[in-house]
Amino acid sequence: MSSSDALQSLLAVRQAALDQAALALAAALRRRAAAEQAQERLEAELSAAREDLRVRRRAAPALGVETAARAAEREQFWQRLAGDIEVRAERARAHREGPLTDAEAGAAAARAAHQAAHEARELVQKLVDRAERERRVVAERRAEAARDEQAAAQARTPRRR
Repeated sequence: MSSSDALQSLLAVRQAALDQAALALAAALRRRAAAEQAQERLEAELSAAREDLRVRRRAAPALGVETAARAAEREQFWQRLAGDIEVRAERARAHREGPLTDAEAGAAAARAAHQAAHEARELVQKLVDRAERERRVVAERRAEAARDEQAAAQARTPRRR
């Protein structure tokens, strides 16, 4: 196996690694986009729950006199809505700190791996290009030497008339 064949084989391996890294990067970016969409949905649900509570509190009639049972019932209702907001806020926080952070880290790692694979492939491509240039130079020199030898041989042989 010549060094040119070895370099071509190495280039094929590096290209395959780059292709795999590109696929992994695309998958990581899709996962990150899905996690971002899920986070946006959770934040929107939280915002809607907060707005719902605000609107309901504003719309609630100001009761002057009410029974203790009615007051307890009303307070339980507000606590249930506030509890729902806390649950939604916790879900959004947990998703932000868990799956979203993991997806962002995965995308960053995939981007770094893709960049490294790209650089490795480019390095081998430069070696292949240099070897090809050297091969052409050697071939040109050999061709020139062959022409010189042919011209010298013709000069040594007597010409027939």
